[in-house]
Amino acid sequence: MQTVGDILVGLLVYGGGPTAVAYVVFRFLGEKWIESKFAAQLESERHKHAKELQELKNKLDSEFSRIVKLQDREFTVLTEAWDLLQDALDEVRALVSIVSQYPDISHLNAERLNEFLSDSRFSEVHKEEIRNATDRNKHYQQLIFWYDLHDAKKTCLKYRSYINKNSIFLRSELSDSFQKINGIMWDALLSREIGEEANDRKLWIEASREMREQSVPLQGELHTKVRELLRGEA
Repeated sequence: MQTVGDILVGLLVYGGGPTAVAYVVFRFLGEKWIESKFAAQLESERHKHAKELQELKNKLDSEFSRIVKLQDREFTVLTEAWDLLQDALDEVRALVSIVSQYPDISHLNAERLNEFLSDSRFSEVHKEEIRNATDRNKHYQQLIFWYDLHDAKKTCLKYRSYINKNSIFLRSELSDSFQKINGIMWDALLSREIGEEANDRKLWIEASREMREQSVPLQGELHTKVRELLRGEA
């Protein structure tokens, strides 16, 4: 087989001239050079694309991880907030309800009365007041209200504190609804407390009405939204 050098010499000897020489150089050397350049460029592009794909994958993995963590926290916050809300609603509604039931302790003998009071939340001073009261039922009802009010406020404050601390993990519309129903409950408690102190039954009735009319629809809306999120329907 002839070498490239032999061919070039032949072209010059037989009058091929510079043009023919240039063609031969391109034919035998340029094609290989182009192929190597193309291969190098292709490899560079492959490396560049691989790097871009890896960066995109890392970004997507990071974003997915963030979303999963946020959804997990939101799920936890929603379930706990809903439980605390139900506890608070039960106590507030019971306190502002115009229909209340109390035990009849007026006819209990000393032994049974002591047994009843020993299981109660009353302090020793209040227990003694009930024992010595002329109208035990009335005094019991007057005292138990303030204990129930204290417990209801404590439950509402626990609910409000949890919502305030974790509202950042809730969607804005849900956080607003949880905050709004907290305001409704607190207003009802204050109205009921003022009504008790002023011996004004109208304030009691008004607190009961507002609590019923405002909290029930909002609780229904919250129930639907929370259910959809927890079940993955939203």
